[in-house]
Amino acid sequence: MEFKFFTKILFFIYISSLSMFIQANVPGDSGYPLDTVVLPYLDVPVCWEDMNNDEYLRTKVKDAITGSWEKYSQLKFTGWEKCPKYVDRESFQGIRIGVKDQGAHTKGLGVRMIGKKNGMVLNFTMRKWNSACPAIHGRENCVTWIAIHEFGHALAFAHEQNRVDKPSSCKKGSQGTDGNVVFTKWDKDSIMNYCAPNYNGHGKLSPIDILTLQTYYGRIPTYNVNSGILYIEVLQVSGVNYEISMDNKEDKNLFVYSSRIALAQGESSKPAVFDESTGILTLPLVKVIDSAGHVISLYSAEMEHH
Repeated sequence: MEFKFFTKILFFIYISSLSMFIQANVPGDSGYPLDTVVLPYLDVPVCWEDMNNDEYLRTKVKDAITGSWEKYSQLKFTGWEKCPKYVDRESFQGIRIGVKDQGAHTKGLGVRMIGKKNGMVLNFTMRKWNSACPAIHGRENCVTWIAIHEFGHALAFAHEQNRVDKPSSCKKGSQGTDGNVVFTKWDKDSIMNYCAPNYNGHGKLSPIDILTLQTYYGRIPTYNVNSGILYIEVLQVSGVNYEISMDNKEDKNLFVYSSRIALAQGESSKPAVFDESTGILTLPLVKVIDSAGHVISLYSAEMEHH
């Protein structure tokens, strides 16, 4: 089976030099992603350092994360119980949340904060820090919106205002670790942007937040420029899901079908669809990766069956 491959570029990703800075204990880390520290797994354990705080707000934080980062990806945040006694970072390979009346922050991005004691700090009272927020938006909203922002850092997303292409209208300075990958234009609505028109996006991920999230933690068709393999984790044909690998042989526009395995379960963030009546395979999103696995561009694509 052969397909001709027609692509339309949607987004170009610029890869800058890798940032190797490690963020220390500072409020609010670094969004745009630092792809060298993206979490290598989808099941992410979460625990609380101390259960002697507001149980209602702990539940609301969990619900907020489930309804945002988890909702739009293949991520599963599990546990949410008391943290085990800290021995070293290897003793708990997840997100350890401390609740303190100080600036909310994470101790680094992505894998750099995993397993650290108080690797994420949230503020439930906001008496000594950010006290204006509860007066304007209500304490519950402030806690949950900020938690969503901080979990973005745990997923390796940096502050959007750190980008060098931010407009002059954004007066917020850079803070925390920079990313090294730029998706699309500067996103004024990102929940990782201090210059967003709504404080912390009012807890809503922007379309580009979701795009970035799904690129790293979703099931998006992947084309490897080194191997010439197009891997589609979920291909929908007449309502049935399949897994497919297609090999780009000698002709750069010609793909030869090499395998198809029925997918037992699961949904794709951006499923491909094959229309048997037209012979057109539509891929709403394809991520192109280099030999090291770094995402270098995003495309939409149509492939015609010959």
